[in-house]
This record gives sequence, C-alpha cells and structure tokens, in this order.
Amino acid sequence: TDLLNALCSEAPDIKWWAMVMNDTPEGYPYPQRVRFELDYKKISDYRLAADFLNMNQVDVVCLQHEFGIFGGQNGRHILEFINNLRMPVATTLHTVLREPDPGQKKTLEEIGRIGGRLIVMSKKAEAILKETYSIPEEKIGLTHQGLQDILRLACGEKLRLELGENLKKYLDEVVSWEVIVKQYNEAYNLANEAKATGKPVMIEPEF
Repeated sequence: TDLLNALCSEAPDIKWWAMVMNDTPEGYPYPQRVRFELDYKKISDYRLAADFLNMNQVDVVCLQHEFGIFGGQNGRHILEFINNLRMPVATTLHTVLREPDPGQKKTLEEIGRIGGRLIVMSKKAEAILKETYSIPEEKIGLTHQGLQDILRLACGEKLRLELGENLKKYLDEVVSWEVIVKQYNEAYNLANEAKATGKPVMIEPEF
C-alpha cells in the first residue's frame, strides 16, 4: 500500500488501484483500492486477473516481483498473467539473484522477454541482469531505493556528505529487498548517531 499511496499522492488525477496475492483462502482485510485478489496457487486466477485488467482498459501495470510470492515452479504462474495482458508492464525486481538455479533464471529471463521495463534498485542489480540473464540495457530502469533521504533528514550537510560517500558502497551493491531493509535500519541509526555526536561514522560493506 505504500507504493499505491505514493502514486495516488504524486498523480491524484490518475485512478490507481491494486491487485493482491493471497496465501490463505479467506484472504485479508484490504483497503478499498484493492480491486482483485488472487489465490497465488491457482493459475486460473492469473488468467482471470489479466482478463479483469484488459476489460477495465488499464493503461499500464506495475508488477512487484519477489521470489516466493507467485505460484508454480519458480513462480512461473506470473508468466500466465503477463502473457495475457494487453497493456505495458513495468516490473520492479525486489531481488536479483547472482547465482540463480536454472528454473529461476529461465523465469526471470522470460519476464524480461515478454514484459516491458524491468526496474532495479542498484547498479549491481542492473549489471547482474545484463550479465547473468542477458536482459538488454534498454529494458532496464534504475531507481535507487531512497536511503539518501534518511541522511538528508537526519543530519547536516557536512556529515551527510561524509556518511553518504561511504554509504554509496552499499547502495551500488544492493540486490535484495532483505538487504535494503537491513541497510535502511542501519543507515537510520548511523545518521542519528552522527547527528548526536557530531562525528562521522563508518559503514563496513559486507559484500
């Protein structure tokens, strides 16, 4: 819902709404902007979801991809969804595996082939897409995940620059949402420490 709320705030004249994956038959209490729920195990739901978007003449689909969310072997059910859409798809990849198994590699390669843009959150992930998955550069978009905003809000310009240069080592290596969350929390704590002590702090990369 954070992404949906941000889009609604940024472009209030556009109608934004969501489709969600359920891992239980009873589903969950979703906000009103959720218009369609899928049972992640049922491939027929993926076809119905695509039909629903086509009938509603949606202009573009913003797909959030993470391994383990979608049904089928290596999450291949999502290909049924993408294949049946009649509008462009922009897929945000929350994890880009450096060493995928053959099934994972094939699934992501097919998403890149039949879908539109693939959005990643670091230069490292961009490089892996090109080198490991043979995704053309023109299909890849880079959107940093926003750790710099923590530095901007939490400390002054001098400390922000000192901390930010070191943090850049992390940003360029992020390939997983799990890593992003860890770094987000660490960056927040370090920025507050810098503000309180007036001294720069160092982040040691783990890669």
